[in-house]
Amino acid sequence: MAELRRENDVLIRTEEILRSRDANISEFNAKLEQEKGVQGFQAAQDQLESVSSSTGKADAVKTETLDEISKIVEKIKASILEKHNKLKPQIVEFKAQRAKADDIEAEYQKKKRAYENTVLSLNAERLTLEKEVEQNTALLKEEETSYHYLNGMAIISGARQQLLKEENTYLAGRGSFSAEHKTYSDSLAKSIRDHEALAKKLHRDQKEVKETHDSAVDRRKMYSHLKTLMQTKLKISQSEKARNQQMMAGGMGMGMGMGMGASSAAAMDGENFMRLGMDADNVGGGDRLIIND
Repeated sequence: MAELRRENDVLIRTEEILRSRDANISEFNAKLEQEKGVQGFQAAQDQLESVSSSTGKADAVKTETLDEISKIVEKIKASILEKHNKLKPQIVEFKAQRAKADDIEAEYQKKKRAYENTVLSLNAERLTLEKEVEQNTALLKEEETSYHYLNGMAIISGARQQLLKEENTYLAGRGSFSAEHKTYSDSLAKSIRDHEALAKKLHRDQKEVKETHDSAVDRRKMYSHLKTLMQTKLKISQSEKARNQQMMAGGMGMGMGMGMGASSAAAMDGENFMRLGMDADNVGGGDRLIIND
């Protein structure tokens, strides 16, 4: 490649020298081409030389580029080799650690499987024990219920036996159940008679309430209407009193006296009606209480 460059330089220098010696070389070449019948040869040759020169320059650039790329590649290789040598101990250590990690992972998986198998076994055993505990707990509750029932029955039976002994003692004339009753039978019979009498009384009261219910309701309605009537009467009396007071303010002497008398009478009448209404309302309330009982 260097020889080609030198040869190209020689040719370029030769062409420059020839062009300097003959300024009309182009015209001479044209005439010579015309005489020989090869017109355009020189132009074609110049074009070829130009192309060849361009190609040479491109090749030179390519060569330089390739040289530079080669240098860069060499530098990269050297850098990689240097880094490889530098990292070689670490790579060796990494491989050793990776092998160790693989061993640890295998051991971990082995122990994990053993742990999972143990957990499954223990869970199954736990479920079995829980089921047994539930069964025993249910059985224990049944036994406790039976025990408390039997214990209560035993207590009741003992109390009944004691009561029978005491009753026999009372019947034999040795002591008495209370100051009012000689035996427990007498006390129980008295209690039964009292309850029967109370039941009969309640039945009579119920019958009386049912019979008087309708009439009591009617009286209650009548008292309510009467109360409304008396309240209306009271309002009218109060309005008349207010009107008489207005007339008194106008200075009517005799009329004022008569108005006062009429107003006082109306007020007293209204108050009496109102009091009567309240009494009637209380009576109605009494009837209502009887109905509610």
